[in-house]
Amino acid sequence: MPDAVVGVVAVLAFALAPSFYGNELLLLNMALYVVLAQGINVVYGFAGYLPFGYVGFFGAGAYGASLSVRYLHVPAPLAVILGGVAGALTGTVLLPLLRLAGPYFAITSLAAAEAIYAVVANPTLDFVTQGTSGTDLASIYNSAESYAAAVCLVGATVAVVVLLRWGNFGLALRAIRSNYLAALCAGIDVVRARRIAWIVSATIAGLAGAIFAWAIATFYASAVFDLSVSVFAIVFALFGGVGTTAGPIVGAVLLYGLYSAIGITAPSSFELVYGILIVVLVLFVPRGLSGLWHGFLQQFRPTKGQLGGGGGPSTGRLFMASGQPSEARMEGGEEILRVENLSRNFGALRAVDGVSFALARGEILGLVGPNGSGKTTVINLLSGVYQPSGGSVVLGGKNVAHLKCHHLVRMGIARTFQIPQPLASLTAAENVALASRHGRPGPMAIADPIAAVGLASQRDTAAKDLNASQQKRLDLARALATGPDVLLVDEMGAGLSPAELDDLAALLRDLAKQGIALVVVEHLMGFLAQVTDHVVVLDAGQEIYRGSLGDAVKDEQVIKVFLGA
Repeated sequence: MPDAVVGVVAVLAFALAPSFYGNELLLLNMALYVVLAQGINVVYGFAGYLPFGYVGFFGAGAYGASLSVRYLHVPAPLAVILGGVAGALTGTVLLPLLRLAGPYFAITSLAAAEAIYAVVANPTLDFVTQGTSGTDLASIYNSAESYAAAVCLVGATVAVVVLLRWGNFGLALRAIRSNYLAALCAGIDVVRARRIAWIVSATIAGLAGAIFAWAIATFYASAVFDLSVSVFAIVFALFGGVGTTAGPIVGAVLLYGLYSAIGITAPSSFELVYGILIVVLVLFVPRGLSGLWHGFLQQFRPTKGQLGGGGGPSTGRLFMASGQPSEARMEGGEEILRVENLSRNFGALRAVDGVSFALARGEILGLVGPNGSGKTTVINLLSGVYQPSGGSVVLGGKNVAHLKCHHLVRMGIARTFQIPQPLASLTAAENVALASRHGRPGPMAIADPIAAVGLASQRDTAAKDLNASQQKRLDLARALATGPDVLLVDEMGAGLSPAELDDLAALLRDLAKQGIALVVVEHLMGFLAQVTDHVVVLDAGQEIYRGSLGDAVKDEQVIKVFLGA
């Protein structure tokens, strides 16, 4: 069922439910939990942050609405909007929490919610907040209108999730959750994207809290800052399945309905029964009902493509450049990158010490050295993953040494990884499409990066289902999709067969003909001999040789470093 239809069905169901079921308060709470579960879906299902303190935004929205009615005398609809603003402002204040991750973020968000509650319920501020004496909104109380507002909010929240799921921004969030580093190197501004998701989620909870305050008229701080609000919203979202549109809706309706039924039939033991039920569900349905459903459907879908060995085109070549060299890019000899005295310290360790080289368009430079010599660290410095301790990186006449990774991608520097870094939850096609949207504007040197690396038959395969060789090729396709002027290839040949190495060498030479400059980190001298005769040799972070590959293998210092002679 298309996501938009799911949203329409949910809105219609809640709109018509009071005609068939007389407990409007239960329906209101169920609708608000659908909203809160979708809010969790935004911040966790897409951005990867699990906020145990999500109730803080709900409470902020409730008090934002109540204070605006008390002091500004605004009508109820405007009070609800101001409650959403209060949630957004609270989220803005708590943005520093996003520097944390995993359980550290979850626990700290809970502490933040408790801190907000402590302020609201502080007796010394009671003359402002009425946190201890209860807040009275009888002047705007209207159960029918508040329920209608809750139904509208269900529709609006589902619309937001649909846009996230199918839009470019949602794809970026899914990429960030899947692989932070790969998302950065695909050109995504990770910090900005996470902040937007956080504020959107906080606003959703604030609006829900404001409608709750409007619906019950009189409440205490302990009611709107109750930790169970966070727990229920999280459980409902996880049970239904995060990252989907229907999952949180189904989870909230089923579990809240069951919760209410148990509370009525067995009020003395409903918490125990409900708790056991939740544990069983999490243990046996870890991906939620949506994951269970998709797994069931997967059994009936035909297998697409060949996931073993090569999986390349019918010609047998695993790496095939498409199209002819672009005349606009054929500017051989023009210097595109200059690295001078590049260094990087990790505490007392000098990992890179004074490395310098220049790179022209269409040139392939080999970066050679034993394990631990600093080759990958240089790649990390050039790609913005690390910031240098000293030196300069001049790209097209501009020093970009201290720019972040996503800025460098948009300026024309892309990279692959020694250990493949796929955006695992995305398909191969989505990996490449994401990079093309966030990369350098303008035409790409390779019209179809997926076909170029031999993954045409795996376009719709999830990256996690590709084998190691295919994931390496997907890394390269994603890098090419950003439209680079400079491509950093980090030990891509490791583990490839001789035929695959030959095809990779052919592709790299074709890319150089397109005017792309390449820095290739590799241990395989035979492979390097196919693509370049110019190398820089590193040892302990320092440059010990610069010149032709043929002379490097005769250099006494290079021989000593590699052979220990």
